Amino acid sequence: MLVADVPVEFMCSARGEITHRGAMTLERCVHDYMFQHPEVESGTTYLPIHWMDYLCNMQWGPNVLDNLICFSKNLPSGPYWTLTQLDNGPYVDIPDCVRFGVGDARTDICIPLSSPSYGLPRNESPKILASFIGRESRLERRHLFDTLKNIDGFDVEIVPAFGEDVPVVDRMRNSIFALCPRGNIAQTFRLYEAMDLGCIPVYISDTFVTPFSDTLDWSEFCVLVEYKDIDSISDILKSISEDKIRSMQDRGKKVYDSHFSLLGLCAQITRLVGEL
Repeated sequence: MLVADVPVEFMCSARGEITHRGAMTLERCVHDYMFQHPEVESGTTYLPIHWMDYLCNMQWGPNVLDNLICFSKNLPSGPYWTLTQLDNGPYVDIPDCVRFGVGDARTDICIPLSSPSYGLPRNESPKILASFIGRESRLERRHLFDTLKNIDGFDVEIVPAFGEDVPVVDRMRNSIFALCPRGNIAQTFRLYEAMDLGCIPVYISDTFVTPFSDTLDWSEFCVLVEYKDIDSISDILKSISEDKIRSMQDRGKKVYDSHFSLLGLCAQITRLVGEL
């Protein structure tokens, strides 16, 4: 694996309080994996800038982007590849560079918003049809809550903030479907946490970002619902047969392990960079 020389300040780790569940960012996870597997072959050079880590740690100060722009202008000719957890991709244009990212803008190859596995077995006797517990970060989440709060089989709750007393994991593990409305960005960690915990994610959004959809059929393990169809969610989920539910749960867990877990994601990136 060819790796570009990058200033150490561009490879800092984000503070725990600004990362999901205090875990490492995808940038750091992939960086560590690549350095632990130097045998990975690719015709492109890895550019190990930790975009989110650096920009967030520096609090988007006035010289932050200038430093990145200056560095990029002095890079030798590519080709390169880089990865970012920022939803709008790298904020600096780098010629001849393939961009892996979690958003649908300034990204060439979309990757999942993965996080560490909970390592828990699937609950084989869930009592809830579908659940959601989260913040009201978008108006559509309030619409979702108001629509489903009094319907049998649904357990939905809006909370002002997350803390150790918010039973997100227990609620999902006791549910067949996990309602996953998009947050501030098109993807949400909840999609992949649901599959990790044995639930079927119900992706609710105006824009669907579905990583690896060139090789994966998302309808086999996920229910996609547009905002305009929020009022129909109860009918949609109740129409899915028990055989289909079991099939989607099984497929979701397999796909999580092979593509959406941190190790699975690194394996897929290894495959893709080998094809560049």
